[in-house]
Amino acid sequence: MNKKQMWLNTVLSSLVMAAIMSGIISGMRMEFSPEWPPIWLQSFTLSWPIALMLGLTVLPLIRKFSEWATKPRKQDKSLPDSLEIAQLQGTQLRVEQQVR
Repeated sequence: MNKKQMWLNTVLSSLVMAAIMSGIISGMRMEFSPEWPPIWLQSFTLSWPIALMLGLTVLPLIRKFSEWATKPRKQDKSLPDSLEIAQLQGTQLRVEQQVR
């Protein structure tokens, strides 16, 4: 994603999320009465800049964490994997049973 796409994505997603969340929460609290639209607009004008700043500051950190958390890890060949452990334990059990 280039810089222009990143900025547009952040601006639009924060705008949509702030509009939907402020609208639903204020509407449910006011039961979508006739007084609701100006209250929603007030809530939205407060929440959108906050959502935008969080999107510009926290979202890159979340992306980095997600990349790190889902990055394929190199398997250490010196340590046995679960199949090898099961095979070793099965072999050990068979040997113990034969000794008895």
